Amino acid sequence: MSLDTIDFTAINSGPMGGPPTRNGYFKVSMISVEHRVTNAGNDRLQFTLEIVEGSEKNCLIYDGFNFPSEGQNSRGLTYFKDFMGSFSVKPEKMWEFIVHMALLGEMPVENLAHCVSSSDLKSIKKMKKPSLPSSVGHCNYERPPAVDDYSQEKRYAKVAWFKPERWARLEAATREETSPQDVVATAPETVAAQPVEIERDPLLNEILSL
Repeated sequence: MSLDTIDFTAINSGPMGGPPTRNGYFKVSMISVEHRVTNAGNDRLQFTLEIVEGSEKNCLIYDGFNFPSEGQNSRGLTYFKDFMGSFSVKPEKMWEFIVHMALLGEMPVENLAHCVSSSDLKSIKKMKKPSLPSSVGHCNYERPPAVDDYSQEKRYAKVAWFKPERWARLEAATREETSPQDVVATAPETVAAQPVEIERDPLLNEILSL
């Protein structure tokens, strides 16, 4: 039997589904969350996010955080807070967001028992499966370093999350830094133009220090 309905020779490969081809500030939507267990036995929520605009549209970014099993003393709360803040989640709704994402990623409800009250646990068990957030997240993505033949170390991409207002300032400043400057020639064509000294403002210095 031969199945030849679709001719894949006419389909071009594209960036969809792969990581971004450059570093940069991106807006993303969440397309899935998955519960995993780390080698150390910790519950972890792994997020898959899709870039929603620009030349890298449809490329995927991955990030994840250990579930805050130790409650208020969990070290990973800072990462979660930055991540949720980038989706405009209000602080009073953040714990609810984390629990919903855990359930969406199919984390066993029993794993929540040590960090929620018994009455909340009963409510969670009756809860319908939540949906993904519809808002857009804001991040800075840095591609993993190139792997050389002598290093056995795993290389990972770096993802930093920002609230929308701060992301907009950083992204705009980066565009100004990388865009070509229009320099007016003040010397004859036979004389080489002198380099123009550009003073960076404090915001650009902050970006370069990330």
